[in-house]
Amino acid sequence: MVLNSGFKWKQLAITSFMLMGVIQPGCSLVLGQHASVLRFDAASVRLAESDHWGFSGGPGTSAPTLFQYRSATLRDLIRMAWNLDVSQIRSSVSIDTKHYDVIARLPDNTGRDQFREMLKALLAERFGLKMHIETQNIPAYRLTLVKSGSKLLPSKEGTPPELTVTVGFKDGYEVNRAIVKSQPLADSVSRLLARRDRLPVVNQTGLDGRYDYELTFAREGTDSDLPIPEPYLFASLREQLGVAVQKDRLPLPVIVIDAVNAMPTPD
Repeated sequence: MVLNSGFKWKQLAITSFMLMGVIQPGCSLVLGQHASVLRFDAASVRLAESDHWGFSGGPGTSAPTLFQYRSATLRDLIRMAWNLDVSQIRSSVSIDTKHYDVIARLPDNTGRDQFREMLKALLAERFGLKMHIETQNIPAYRLTLVKSGSKLLPSKEGTPPELTVTVGFKDGYEVNRAIVKSQPLADSVSRLLARRDRLPVVNQTGLDGRYDYELTFAREGTDSDLPIPEPYLFASLREQLGVAVQKDRLPLPVIVIDAVNAMPTPD
């Protein structure tokens, strides 16, 4: 891909073992009864010592057996455990006011789905979380293929996951270049859409693998009278990847919190 000259770039690394706000059609999020509950080898949950937010480690990272989430709210933890967008969590009690530091050790070779089950168990046991899931029609983004088909290339086996956005400026516009490697389509598009509008992303393209691509797009809302140097995000996805994005109301699972404790049980 040839980029316009005259850019001043800064890089925003977005490398995490999971990306939020993604729902695949037909997935089941109902918490069932299991013969054995998956748990972390060890876990510490305490009130946050600072407001420095962020998480690291876990499946797919360079520290797969040590997961840390600093200054997380209950909404953050619930969203991660069920892999949902914030718009898919309903609660009559506050789940955003208190912040927690969570440190957990995982068994070797723990997968992402196993990790989420362990986090669900921690929320139930340490916070007394009780919830149920309803299907509601809520705003979401629908991904489909254009008539000419996909321009995406499947990732080669063994390619490490990456999603990096480089930000530059030209003619008064913010122009972004995304480099994506070994990511499910809906995961990566959800992350790119996050700065624009945090909504669930439903993949109806039929492309269920992992893909590598580069995408260049201008950020909307820039105050400039000059022509845009690159298409906006939706147009770039359509022209460069063959993926159409449409905002719609779709029947999706929503977590309804029945009960939860603000203070976790002691370590």
